[in-house]
Amino acid sequence: MINEKIELFQNRSFGERINVVFAFITQNGKPLAKNLAYLVPVYLIVAILMGTYLGSFYTGNMSGYGMPYSTPDISTTGGIFLVVFISMILIYAASFIGALYVIAYVSEYQESELGQIDNSRVWSRVKRSFWGSIGGGILVGIAVVIGLMLCVIPGIWVAVSLM
Repeated sequence: MINEKIELFQNRSFGERINVVFAFITQNGKPLAKNLAYLVPVYLIVAILMGTYLGSFYTGNMSGYGMPYSTPDISTTGGIFLVVFISMILIYAASFIGALYVIAYVSEYQESELGQIDNSRVWSRVKRSFWGSIGGGILVGIAVVIGLMLCVIPGIWVAVSLM
């Protein structure tokens, strides 16, 4: 059975919007999940490395049960910050690419005639828009920080309106 293409951009009531979301997920959930699953190993590798490194750090700096905590060496403390920083960058990048993939997928779906999506076109769209999206994200971050420096409420308003 071939599902007909859903017209995404229409004025709808709230209930109709929910129905369209579920119809789109029913129609396109498997290909989206399959392609987003390529990002799962990044999360797993980062989690395993962080768990292993932080576990060895804490067990190496504990003298034993009931014994006082030994002061960590500054080189190992700096290593923890480096590992956490690199891990945060990798997780942020994987999440960012995942969000870009979903946006590119919906754009390709909207532009296609029958709702048939070519995965290579979606990934090429992600590659094309990656650096521009990074720049836009940095500009949004700067605007939010400036809004937060003025007062908390303008920062929240800027963050919500620029999302």
